[in-house]
Amino acid sequence: MKKLTLLFALFLFQTNLFSQNAPPLEIKVGVYVIGISKISTQTSSYTMDFYLTLTCNRTCEKDKDYKFEIINGRITSNRLTDEQPDYKVYRLNADLVSNFDFKSYPFEKPQLTLIIEDEVFDNSKLVYLADAEKTAIDAQIPNFGWEANKVEENVSGHFYPNFKQTYSNYKFSITLARPFWASIFRILPAFAIMFACLMAVAMSLSISDKGLTLISSSLVGSVLFHTNLSAGVPQVSYLTFADRFMLINYFVTTLSLLTVGLILLKLGKTPEPVENFHQKARYFLPIVWLILQIGNAVI
Repeated sequence: MKKLTLLFALFLFQTNLFSQNAPPLEIKVGVYVIGISKISTQTSSYTMDFYLTLTCNRTCEKDKDYKFEIINGRITSNRLTDEQPDYKVYRLNADLVSNFDFKSYPFEKPQLTLIIEDEVFDNSKLVYLADAEKTAIDAQIPNFGWEANKVEENVSGHFYPNFKQTYSNYKFSITLARPFWASIFRILPAFAIMFACLMAVAMSLSISDKGLTLISSSLVGSVLFHTNLSAGVPQVSYLTFADRFMLINYFVTTLSLLTVGLILLKLGKTPEPVENFHQKARYFLPIVWLILQIGNAVI
C-alpha cells in the first residue's frame, strides 16, 4: 500500500513538473472586419464589428487555456460562431479608442487599433501569433467618409512593472485616409480668402483705400474660418498643418495690411517711390506666401 501511495505521489509530482515546464500555448489570431462606424475625431473613438479567429497549436478551451480581452476598449457583443478543439471563431462588436495623430490635419491618417491580451496567462503560458491569412477588411463595408489604405498586424511583449509579468500583446491596425480632394476642399476657402487679400495689394493705387478694406475683411474672414476648421479636431498640444497654413495666411495678410497702409500714408507725398514700392510688393507678397506654404507642406 505504501508503495502504491509513493508511486501515485511521484506521478503527481512529475505531472505538475511537466505542466510547469510545458511550452506556452501558441494562438494564431486573425481579425476579419465587417463594419466600422461612429468614428469620432473629437474623442478618437470608433466602433468595430469583426470576426476574431483563434487557431491553437494544440487543443484549447476558453477560460481554461485562454481568456482574451480587448485592452483599448470594451466588448459590447460577444458570440461564439464556430468551435473546434483547436479552432474558435467569435463574432465581436467593440467600442474602441485610439491615439489619433492630427499633425497633418486635414490630411491626417488616423490609425484604428484593436489590441488583445489575455486576462490571466502571461507569455510563459500563452503567446499570440499573427494570422495574416485570416486577417482582412470586408469589401462590402459601407463608405464612411474614409479610405482604408493599410492593414497591419503586430505582436509584442507588454511588460507590467507592477506585476513583473509580460503578456503577449496582439495589435491589429487600420490606417485611414480621406480622399485627397476631400481634404483640399476643407481648406479651399482659405485659398480664396488669401487670393482676395493679394488681389487687394495688386489693385491700382487710386483705389488703395478699397484694398485696405478688402484686406481687413480677409483678416476677419481668416480668423472665423480658422475657428470653424479647428472645430474638427480636439485640443492638442501641437500645431496641425491647418494651423500652420492659417498662421502663414495671417502673417502675409498682416504684411499686406501694413503695405497698403504705408502706401496710403506716402501716396500724396512721394508718388514715384510709392509706385516702385507698390510694384515690388504686388510680386513679393505672393512669393513669400508660396515659399512659406511649400515649407509648411514639407515639414
